[in-house]
Amino acid sequence: MIKPEPLFFRLCAFWNAFKSIGLIVFLSITLSCGIEEYYFLPQVDDIVSIIDTETDINVPSLSSYSYAEGFSIFYRIYLSGEPSGSTDSISLISQSLVNDYYSLRPLTDPTNISSIPSFNTFTNLRYYELEFDPGFSIDKSGGSYKIIFHTGGQPPEISKNGGQPYKLRRSGNYNTKLPNDGNFYFLGSSELINNSNAISSVNFDVAPGSGSPEYAYAAMYIVAVGYNPVNFTRIFSKPTLINIFILPKI
Repeated sequence: MIKPEPLFFRLCAFWNAFKSIGLIVFLSITLSCGIEEYYFLPQVDDIVSIIDTETDINVPSLSSYSYAEGFSIFYRIYLSGEPSGSTDSISLISQSLVNDYYSLRPLTDPTNISSIPSFNTFTNLRYYELEFDPGFSIDKSGGSYKIIFHTGGQPPEISKNGGQPYKLRRSGNYNTKLPNDGNFYFLGSSELINNSNAISSVNFDVAPGSGSPEYAYAAMYIVAVGYNPVNFTRIFSKPTLINIFILPKI
């Protein structure tokens, strides 16, 4: 487990020649060369998925990380001609899903400590932060969370420690989602499962499928989130794939 104290990188090349001189020289070199501090957050590593409709996530506490805020989930929706039960082979679902999965794979690998994501890592792949119904968040206290994608047109839900369920919503940062009735839950409506709408100016978070798709899947990744206390930029842990859920059709 990586400790919360910052690690120091990019020391000046001549530092080693003078490191024995003492603290005064060290401080002067720090000020003149601008040593960068990097703040790490722990990766979620305990996820149990039940096919493509249910996942349990054991979220670690971030209470010892003063710069941590909580956790976010990034998602993208993929249209597909494959019915439920296809997640054993993502190539059956969508080639776009395959491409994105392997683009993110180095970041999800806990042994690859050189690859750390930024916000642009996700948006460049058209992954966006999902939202929850008011009153819910995945905070820094940790706990056991369950995500269920129901059948029969009921919106997917998330709950903490067996408590009250809250609905999941697609990102609200854009105003081009369909359907037009404002029902922006993760539901497979006819407007969503339509290749002609799977463009950035309409359904910005949807990747088109081959042929005439009949289903929609949502790939979701969870990350710990905080702010760098020096420059106030957002920082992220390595992401973990939660599951590739099939959206209930309506």
